Amino acid sequence: MRRTRIALQIVSSFLVGAAVTVAQRDLVHDEIASLPPAAGRYALLIGVDQYDDGNIPDLTAAANDARALKRTLITHAGFDEDRVVLLASGEPDSNLPKRATILTRLSNIARAAPKDGLLLLSFSGHGIERRGEAFLLPSDAALSDDPRLLGDVSVSLTRVRQILRESGIRQVVVLLDACRNNPGGRAAAPNPLTAAFTNALRFDVRNREVSAFAVLYATSVGERAWESASSGRGYFSMAIEEALSGRAANPRGEVTLGSLVGYLEDHVPRRVALDIGPHGKQVPYHEVGGYKPNDLVLSVASPPSAAVGAPPAPPPSRPADRLRYMRIPPGSFQMGCSPGDSACDPDESPARETRFDHPFEIGQTEVTVAAYRAFAAATRRAMPRTPYFNADWSKPDHPIVNVDWYDANAFCLWTGGRLPTGAEWEYAARAGDGTSRYGLLRNIAWLSTNSRYETNPVALKDPNA
Repeated sequence: MRRTRIALQIVSSFLVGAAVTVAQRDLVHDEIASLPPAAGRYALLIGVDQYDDGNIPDLTAAANDARALKRTLITHAGFDEDRVVLLASGEPDSNLPKRATILTRLSNIARAAPKDGLLLLSFSGHGIERRGEAFLLPSDAALSDDPRLLGDVSVSLTRVRQILRESGIRQVVVLLDACRNNPGGRAAAPNPLTAAFTNALRFDVRNREVSAFAVLYATSVGERAWESASSGRGYFSMAIEEALSGRAANPRGEVTLGSLVGYLEDHVPRRVALDIGPHGKQVPYHEVGGYKPNDLVLSVASPPSAAVGAPPAPPPSRPADRLRYMRIPPGSFQMGCSPGDSACDPDESPARETRFDHPFEIGQTEVTVAAYRAFAAATRRAMPRTPYFNADWSKPDHPIVNVDWYDANAFCLWTGGRLPTGAEWEYAARAGDGTSRYGLLRNIAWLSTNSRYETNPVALKDPNA
């Protein structure tokens, strides 16, 4: 840590169209540049899709978002699995996101975590404001215009902050996606983030309420958050998963708080605009105090190494997709254009030696329809749209096609692995062969001349070494 003097800007915002008042004061404090070790990192992840109250419309992506975040925290962000608690729709009864369960688990985690540790709280679901108070709606919530009654049947953010403050824990991170649509009306109606939410989660670093905090909101004050119907995920959560998994990493493979925020602010608005249209607007918002955002490493996409591909092999447990995986030994190869290959792209030359110091596993065949269907059922995602050529989702041994990057990445995380890097794929595909192809094209690939313009069962062509 280093001693520094900063100016903290306090913004008091109201609903759309209202004035914004800005005050500024100087604070002196130590900025934190590192998270506590794994033993001090705790997380409570909440995803609510299904509500008992018929006046609160169900959602489709909140539970998926919470499960994906759990995998990401464990795989990339240094969290131990036994210190990450998931409360989500579709989980066993003891882990359903009910009010009493949420408050009890939050209190238990806050007491269990060391004072110099970190508590990460994530909520995906409906939120609501009544008379200037902000509430998160658990699965057993009941709508009411009376804040006192809402306090008894929902989760007050004031109460959440009180629990965190009284625990004495020094570092707090909150991910809030609670403005997906209007919990009191039509599912397509707007439910903008209000100042009640931002005010409730603004911690006081000056008075050592905490040493450092970061609160990331799915959207800005006055705007709503959106879900992707095709992927069954919220755009905010998808971007967090991508960023922490490596899309926001620096050359050392590190994802910092600053790069995460930058990734969210760049990717979420663009994707929402492309998918939702002109009326779709979502710009994530954040408040940070006590941290050095550009130095604070949140996750490591791949451990630093002299080799290009040195990430550890996927967990040894049997993959959830039940596909066969091949173990690829350490070694080196010439990555890029092969000698005599006239079909190379400019960025494939010159070829360069690439070394792997660690073994890894890669799928023996393309991902099958059966494997992807199991993933879709487990995560409540829709099957991809049928592409222009013939693809039959009723044929379990055919390859799944027309899957975008985000669903492909989610599939790999679901299996307990990840997407391979370009270097890993090429190393496995070459299998020690320095030529451009290991056999006659018609014997190793499906073409317009032998495929009948349709997908065919996997593993019918000659394999490489």
